[in-house]
Amino acid sequence: MSSDIFSLFEADTKKEVKKVCSELKVTSEDLLYLVKLSEAKIVEFPYLHACKFIEETPENVHLTEKNIQAITNNGIGKLDRDAQKAVKKLFQAPLQVKRTTAHLFYRSDYRIWHLFFFDRSDRYIRENHWDFGSHIHYVNWLWPNLECQKVWSEFCENGKKSIGGHEHIRFEK
Repeated sequence: MSSDIFSLFEADTKKEVKKVCSELKVTSEDLLYLVKLSEAKIVEFPYLHACKFIEETPENVHLTEKNIQAITNNGIGKLDRDAQKAVKKLFQAPLQVKRTTAHLFYRSDYRIWHLFFFDRSDRYIRENHWDFGSHIHYVNWLWPNLECQKVWSEFCENGKKSIGGHEHIRFEK
């Protein structure tokens, strides 16, 4: 039998989670389905949901006063060298922003929880840090020394770099 996303919620050992993660392929629709189940508050899926979106913009893509002045001074027409640099920086900014998303599913007592997280580069098919390509990250209550509220708080403050020892799950669009 192949694994589905609910296999993660049914696993009761970290070893089992690792096995499920190695076999599983998750889609956006799978995550959306979990969110909708959580919102429906049905007995069979007794999890609450929290989500977080983090945007990190590198300092080098922020327009400086000098950049703004170059565009202003240039006026309408062909761009001079300084205005070209400023406009290039302006158009590079959206490409340089790192967006990280997390979905936490947890029970009301916080003892049992599941965290899925990823950024845009995790979902690249090529040039990916994981050998198998597009993926999301996963960690849950079975990891020793990890507590739901602490993990969530650290993630919200520091993004995915604060979560070590997570598993990778194949992601399909």
